[in-house]
Amino acid sequence: MAKKVIHYSEIKWETIDYTIVTKVVDICRTIKEHYWNNRPCGSYRSEIIANGLDYDFLIKAFSTYHEDWYERTSNSSKIAFFVEIPKGYRNVENSKSFHLILDGEIPSDSSISHNFTKTGRLRQDILICCREAIKPIKDQLKIDAIGRLCPYRQITLTRDNIDIHHDEVKFANIADDWIKKNGGIDFLHRYVSPSINGGTITKFTSDEIRQNFIEYHNKYAHLIAISRDAHKEIHQSNTINRE
Repeated sequence: MAKKVIHYSEIKWETIDYTIVTKVVDICRTIKEHYWNNRPCGSYRSEIIANGLDYDFLIKAFSTYHEDWYERTSNSSKIAFFVEIPKGYRNVENSKSFHLILDGEIPSDSSISHNFTKTGRLRQDILICCREAIKPIKDQLKIDAIGRLCPYRQITLTRDNIDIHHDEVKFANIADDWIKKNGGIDFLHRYVSPSINGGTITKFTSDEIRQNFIEYHNKYAHLIAISRDAHKEIHQSNTINRE
């Protein structure tokens, strides 16, 4: 039996079940095709998707399933999308993809895939729990660093411009190693509070597991306080050097 195609005009935005990964992927594909088919004549890029129900859906879908969403977007206050076939692939229709615009700029690696998996969503949930676990540590570091100079940009750190950066070893690498050594994704996800279609904060339901991650993180992480602009540049280009 042929798979039923979802048409853009038939999407019921208010009843989408984000727990069904195949449905989420299908809707992403439908949105992509809709914007591509309605792009300006002769262009290889669609109009920008920056608001509306389809935009809200894309934010929810990518933040729920994409494994690098937080690392790629957390330092940006405004996120938008567009659909494009990149140079070098203009004769390959299937090479079109979503691209990101972060704070009005297109990053060097703007393409972002919607080939989501259930495992990717479970991992994302666990990483959110891990971030929640170390939030008090990062918050205290911010307070302690106010008034100091940013090591990447010689500006004074304030409550409004400060961020905490995982130097040397990325947070995701620490978390992934911890997951492997502590039962794996399926086991740890049993201790994640449900929130995918609700409004609760995603966190570990086990204080023992939460504390275990905190101790593992503290053993391997090197946290430094830097300016928000420097943090954004690090994540977008990985070329920034200390001054």
